[in-house]
Amino acid sequence: TSIGGTTVETWTPEAVLREVEGVETKELLKTWDEKVAAYDPQADLKEQIARYESRLKQLKDKNEAIPADMAQPPSALRPGPAADNNRPGRLYAGVIQPLEGLSVAGALFHQGFNNAFSGSAGTRMYYQVFGKMITAWRKAFHNPEMPFCIISLCTAGEPQTFDNFLQPMMDVGVLVREAQYKTFRDFYDAGDQHIGYVSSFDQRKSWYHPQIKIPVGERAAKWALASEYKVFGDRGAENYWLPPSITESKIESGSIRLTFSTTLSTKDDSDGKMLGFAVAGKDRRFYPADINWYTDGSKDDRNRVIYSRNSLVLSSPFVSEPEHYRYAWGRNPMANITSPQAIPLAAQRSDDWLPEETPLIPNLADDPNRPANVTRGLLLKEIQFGEMQRKIQQAEKTLADLKPAYEKAIAEREKAVAPK
Repeated sequence: TSIGGTTVETWTPEAVLREVEGVETKELLKTWDEKVAAYDPQADLKEQIARYESRLKQLKDKNEAIPADMAQPPSALRPGPAADNNRPGRLYAGVIQPLEGLSVAGALFHQGFNNAFSGSAGTRMYYQVFGKMITAWRKAFHNPEMPFCIISLCTAGEPQTFDNFLQPMMDVGVLVREAQYKTFRDFYDAGDQHIGYVSSFDQRKSWYHPQIKIPVGERAAKWALASEYKVFGDRGAENYWLPPSITESKIESGSIRLTFSTTLSTKDDSDGKMLGFAVAGKDRRFYPADINWYTDGSKDDRNRVIYSRNSLVLSSPFVSEPEHYRYAWGRNPMANITSPQAIPLAAQRSDDWLPEETPLIPNLADDPNRPANVTRGLLLKEIQFGEMQRKIQQAEKTLADLKPAYEKAIAEREKAVAPK
């Protein structure tokens, strides 16, 4: 059933979509209804013929050969938007429904790129619809427990680094990834034993198709082997595929402390340095977080500090009172935290701020008639300014940290070369 360039709504039964209460889903259906109703096949054919005649005249005026496919003018009436592969419900009706009643082992679902074109409203629609799509597929195959593994949206664009950290956070693609993970957690936390989730964002390529496919396939295979075929037994089987989850979040003095469902590790190429979290305060300006293991100050019998390897402390010298965190927040994020079994921590956040209002710029939302592209342009400039400001602040901090040692070295040097 693999068809590229498609959206989540086309894989969902139209009748199911009509029952979704979300404003964004209702607006999507209204737009498509109007588009289908307004289409006139005769007027479309007339436009096709006009374009054909215009092109034919250009070729004749230049004494160029007429291509074989232009031997006759267009004559066929086209179906128009009703036959668009992304019309809500179309591919469910044409691809999934004809298979109804067949016995299948399960489904792997890897999709989302095309839903990222519809902005943050489209990603809110994604979350409204995705869980209902999964339930509809299970119903089609007469199996309410049909195994279903979500493979999250893959990467696109250049990798996020400390030099360009903030700008990739504007990409709404990560909101699709968030919707996919939230949908997984909805099912899993409700006790669903046959829902799976696999991240793919750490296979860092700059093209949207995952060119490093084997590791992601292996993760999905581990889920299937553990949850459906029980090859690892029951005890600890989830460790082979289940992403670590945040079980508790506490705002403390100048930091955020997170407790996880398991101990944590990092990818082998990271030298042990944990990357990927950002923190922000009331102004919604995110900064890369300093990530440290939590300790209550206890020491072992050799006077070494004891760290909790399932608890992280997030802070930033540039955010005095952090309120929220984000992890792997970018289409091609800089993030490397995993479970001990190398299962990536999923992209997620604690805030619900709209991209159009992050960072928070006074008076930006006051003009309801301001075009969305203008708002985005203003936000982009603000983020670029914030990026420069952060680098200057980081440089100033580095100089301040180095100054005592530098002054000490100068004093020692002068003392060493002073006349006896």
